[in-house]
Amino acid sequence: MHAVGTMNDLKKATDTVYGALAAVKKLKEEGLVKYVGISGAHSPIDLPFEVNVEKQLKVMAAAVDSGLFDVIQVSYHMEFPEVEEIIDRAYEQDIGVVCKKPLGAGKLIPKAHS
Repeated sequence: MHAVGTMNDLKKATDTVYGALAAVKKLKEEGLVKYVGISGAHSPIDLPFEVNVEKQLKVMAAAVDSGLFDVIQVSYHMEFPEVEEIIDRAYEQDIGVVCKKPLGAGKLIPKAHS
């Protein structure tokens, strides 16, 4: 599941009948999918609009605690250390972590001189 940013998104995605997770679990049972993942927790500098960090972290914590996912993908860089709690939580539950946007979607790189 990609860009799950609200608790409502998470609830819809994990609905056991109509959610995307129901379809993915069926594919996993058939051996067509090996791992199930979710992405979220965008940092404030990743997107061109305001991000509610607390809400983003709450959603990813709930995803980790649900036990439904094998791997999570989160933004992680020096301007977004708050996500370390989620990474630690995933590690404790043997959930894989993929860190995206380590340079803050390019905003942490000095601009080249023209």
